[in-house]
Parts: sequence; C-alpha cells; structure tokens
Amino acid sequence: MFKYCAKISLIYLITLFLGSYNLLLSQEDMPVFNVHGKFSIEKGKVEDDSKITLKKDGQVEKVLKAESKFSFDLEYGHKYLLVFSKKGFVSKSVEVLTDAPTDRAEMGFQLFQFEVNLFEQVDGVNIVIFNQPVAKLDYSEDLDDMDYDTDYTKSVQAAFEEATEEAHKKIEEKEEAEKEQARQDQANELSAKAEKQAKKKQKQEEEKALAEKEAAAK
Repeated sequence: MFKYCAKISLIYLITLFLGSYNLLLSQEDMPVFNVHGKFSIEKGKVEDDSKITLKKDGQVEKVLKAESKFSFDLEYGHKYLLVFSKKGFVSKSVEVLTDAPTDRAEMGFQLFQFEVNLFEQVDGVNIVIFNQPVAKLDYSEDLDDMDYDTDYTKSVQAAFEEATEEAHKKIEEKEEAEKEQARQDQANELSAKAEKQAKKKQKQEEEKALAEKEAAAK
C-alpha cells in the first residue's frame, strides 16, 4: 500500500512539474505587443525633466528620461499605461489593454506606432480632462487586430480638442503679452539711456562753461 501511494505521489509530482514547465515555456514563447513612437514638447525640447513612465497593472514598470523616442514590449493579459510628462506642461497618457485571445496573441501583431506632444500648462484653462488617457488601445474583434478604442475616442475627443484649443489660445495671449512687455521694457531702456546721455552732455557743457568763465577771469 505504501509503495502504491508513493508511486501515485511521484506521478503527481512529475505531472505537476511538467505542467508548470509547459506553462513557463508557453509564456516565454508567447510573442509580445510592441508599441513605439516619438515624444515631443511643443515649442520646447525633451530634456532631463521630460519623462515617459510605463505602468503595468497600476505599478511602475519602467521610466525613460530625456528620451524623444520610445519602444516597449508589452506582455499579453495586462493593462498598461504610458504617461508622458514634463514640468510646466500638461501630462498625457495612453492606455494599452493587451487582452487579445491567447490563440490570436500567439500569432503576433504588427508593431503599433504613435506620437505624443505636450503643450504648456497655463492659468485659466481646465485641464481635468487630461487626467484621462488621450487614447486607448485594445483588441478589436471586428478587425481581429490591436487598434484604437474608437468608442472611447468618440466619447472624449470633443473635450480634448476644446481644452487643447483653449490652451493654445491662452498660450498665444501669454506670448503676445510677453512680446508687448519686452517691447515696453526695450522702449523704457532706450528712454533711460537717452536721458542719461542728455544729463551727461548737459553736465559736460556746464563744466566747460565754468572752465571758460574761470579762464576769462584770470
């Protein structure tokens, strides 16, 4: 009886090991979904304070700094969030849900490319909408491919466009005000310089006149 039980236990352990090995092997053989693209700053540069943060199921997976290009290999069966940020600019994020059926994921998908551009954060603009992803990617049964979630895009596109347009208007107003201030500062500087030169000339003339008067008195 002991030998029989031992034999069953051994068979169970071997079966369990083979099952775990096959699962590990299948996970390693499973293709990944690659997303890549460009990151830019409107009227600025991607510098040290520019970051691309990759989150996997809510946890930070990777952070790129001062990189204008990115490429991430995403595993299937997870929710990813790519967050693009820079100090003084409105952050944007893109959600990627790698929920493709296993048999379709095993076939692999084409590389997915997109670009993200950040604009300056200015006062007087409601940017709450940007707390949501600007785009979502997931598996489309209709296309049998990974693509943008068009329903989500339609639901938020108008709000994103309105906020972006309002921000650009405020940015233009700010830039025009800064230009006007620069012109006024330059005009004040020239005026002050001219006044200083006039006073200097007047002083020189007064000193000259005094010297001539003293010379005549001798």
